[in-house]
Amino acid sequence: MLRVCHLSDLHAGFSAKTVDIHDRFFAEHEHEIDLCDVIIIAGDLISHSHHQFKTLFRTIRKYFPAKPVLVVSGNHCMWDYNKNMKWMPLYSELMEKQE
Repeated sequence: MLRVCHLSDLHAGFSAKTVDIHDRFFAEHEHEIDLCDVIIIAGDLISHSHHQFKTLFRTIRKYFPAKPVLVVSGNHCMWDYNKNMKWMPLYSELMEKQE
């Protein structure tokens, strides 16, 4: 049996508080999420700024360093208001840069 943790609409970078909100959430739910075999994040990981991917992935890896993470992008992941609406790189490129 595959145990899945499904998250969505994390909107990293929406405000200055999202880093703390994510950190508290993962700390509070660490045991439950750790019981899962895979984490799936479906849509809107960020909220209009690509540099927030790194911050969000760093938080996830802090709590779950070896847990597989599957990602489905949302509409907020498709542009970056800080980069004149340029399209985002592939997630594989972002993950390689993070490692």
